[in-house]
Amino acid sequence: MAFINLLKHRLSHFKIKKIISGKTKGSISIYLSIVMVAVMLFISVVSESGRINVVYSESKSFTYMAADSVMAGYARQVFDEYGLLLVWENQNTEEELKKYIQANINMADLNGMGTNFMSTRLKNIEMDKVEYVTDNGEKLLLSQIASYTKYAAGATAAEELIKLFNKYEKRSDEKTDSVADVFDEKISENDSKELQNLVKDIDELIVKIKDVEKEKKLINAVSRIIERNVSSKNNDKVEKKYRSLRKILDKKAGMISRAIDQGKDYEGKKAAYLRESGYTSGEKDFVEENTLILKKMVGILQEEKALDVSKLESIVPENINILNSSMSLLHNYINETESLKENQITEEDNRNKSIYESAKELLQKGLLSLVTDDVSDISNASISDLNLPSKKENTEKNGKTDLTDRALLALYGKRKFGNYISKIKDHDLSYEMEYIISGKSSDRDNLTEVVKKIVGIRNVMNLGYLLTDSVKMSQLTFIASSAATAIGLPFLEPVIKAVLIEAWSLGEAVADVKGLLKGNEVVFIKDKISWKTDIKNLLGGSIKNDKNSKKLSLNYEQYCMMLMMIADGNKSLFRIMDLIQLNIQKKYNSKFQMSKCFSGMKFKAVYEIEPLFVAMPWVLNNLNESNGSYTYKVKCDMKY
Repeated sequence: MAFINLLKHRLSHFKIKKIISGKTKGSISIYLSIVMVAVMLFISVVSESGRINVVYSESKSFTYMAADSVMAGYARQVFDEYGLLLVWENQNTEEELKKYIQANINMADLNGMGTNFMSTRLKNIEMDKVEYVTDNGEKLLLSQIASYTKYAAGATAAEELIKLFNKYEKRSDEKTDSVADVFDEKISENDSKELQNLVKDIDELIVKIKDVEKEKKLINAVSRIIERNVSSKNNDKVEKKYRSLRKILDKKAGMISRAIDQGKDYEGKKAAYLRESGYTSGEKDFVEENTLILKKMVGILQEEKALDVSKLESIVPENINILNSSMSLLHNYINETESLKENQITEEDNRNKSIYESAKELLQKGLLSLVTDDVSDISNASISDLNLPSKKENTEKNGKTDLTDRALLALYGKRKFGNYISKIKDHDLSYEMEYIISGKSSDRDNLTEVVKKIVGIRNVMNLGYLLTDSVKMSQLTFIASSAATAIGLPFLEPVIKAVLIEAWSLGEAVADVKGLLKGNEVVFIKDKISWKTDIKNLLGGSIKNDKNSKKLSLNYEQYCMMLMMIADGNKSLFRIMDLIQLNIQKKYNSKFQMSKCFSGMKFKAVYEIEPLFVAMPWVLNNLNESNGSYTYKVKCDMKY
């Protein structure tokens, strides 16, 4: 047994040695087979890697071509009408991408297996984001509008509009407090009416108190008797006349007391009125001055009454001094009555009061009827706000847009949408720029809001000039003083003047807007030559075109653009979407919705590829896929 084992050991040693020495048959083939397997494996891995890279590149091109195909399906009518590239998603975007990718795979004949080295298949589409214009895509839409406007209107158009806007803002900052801050309608109509009635009552008492003819006659009669000679036979005459005088004076004392009480009431109400109006007045008016005089008169009468002249038993020489003192005091009383002031109203005061009343009426009137000759010519078109982009809850945002963006939106609005001066046929709304500014559902409401805003702008500019015109301001000061006299409330002069200033600048603004609505231009900053109205006829200003003026002049559309620049740019953008949707629905497709339009998308295309050159069991078992395939993703971010 030991021999046999030794023999086996020797034989095995001999075989290995033979193989190493290359003298045994088949030894080279085994070695080369091992080497060739390794080389073939390396070549297979390299080939598989190259194949996968090529397939990935092909898949990437399929993916981007599919995305291009989807984006190429933009709404042609929106582009033709508004210069915007938007895809209307009337079919599922994910399914559209699958369709186009599969079509590209089919055209490249990459579906089959076997000898087709590039075979691949689409597994899935993972949508990351679709940039809907009413969701997160408004920035992309704004970018398109900006690009279109810069091309269509010129690169410098926005800069010029911004310069004009800055001029307005500068002048607006110089505006003094609006009369709305110092003229409260409720105070004017209620509290001042009560004061006027109170002054009227006081004035009636003053007139009666000032009527001292009877007192004068009696005082003079008694004084003459005393001067001539006092004797017992004159006692009865003096006593009788003094008794009559005393009776009149007691009656007047009651009137004076009532007038003083009413004067105090007046002072309290006046102080409250001025406090609520925001004014202070250190000067006393005639009512307050009269109250002081009346108090002095009360003192005189009390002092005279304390002499007890009526209790004198006889007018003897020793009582003459008492009588003289009494008559002296009563003469002072008469002199004080003559210094009392009545509120004397002239015809001119009444005319100036009428100017003031007209000014108040103007401030309370509806503007639309003032600026248009015939309100029946105004469009009555209206829209339903259901399903409009600006009305949907998820689109109510407070996004910020800079001044340049708002300027570009204003220029775009002027080019693409109608307005009161330049209407576009076959649109749901005639006043579209006005809708962008105001967002109301009817043309009439939108025009009303815009007219109010333009009148406000013109009011600011006109007020700025009016306050610097010394001639006009002197005229207003005189009218205010005269009207306050007619009203019976002199302290109202500054309030009345403020109302007149506001009303005159407003009347001029109304005349300006009348001209704008007729297609005229209006000088931006007024002067004596371009001022149209007269304070005595606020609504009678001439309508003239300032187009040929050497000064800066603007038309209605330019004012609308300025209002768009003042407005919230994000709201303007969504209202532009409203109009696009309404107009496309009316002209082309009633089902069109901006909320289903997008201008960009992000997604991943998931592909599968079968192993080919390395389809060995141990490789397939480590692919972590149930079907033994490679899986890879192609990212795509596509936007206009």
